Amino acid sequence: MAAVPIQGLTRQDLTQVQKVQIQQGIKEQIPTGFHHHRQALTGTKHVLEDISNHVEPTLYILDRLVSNSKQGGGGNNKIMQQLGTLGGGNHFWKS
Repeated sequence: MAAVPIQGLTRQDLTQVQKVQIQQGIKEQIPTGFHHHRQALTGTKHVLEDISNHVEPTLYILDRLVSNSKQGGGGNNKIMQQLGTLGGGNHFWKS
């Protein structure tokens, strides 16, 4: 989960119409649920390497990443394609 605060801007500064427009724009651009990017976003491999340097991946995740790269999966790795999405399941949108 990631939240990005915008310093000096609160939800009270926006009208309801503006909030709806922002939310619609995000939903149009960022995959949700079972959807994912067609190709991994630029920098995804670097982000996964950086995360792995701070938190050791589980054997399952490591196996999926390694086996895909050996098969030449590149940017088509499902794990890499899902990075940068809103996902599904137990997630929520706070406005």
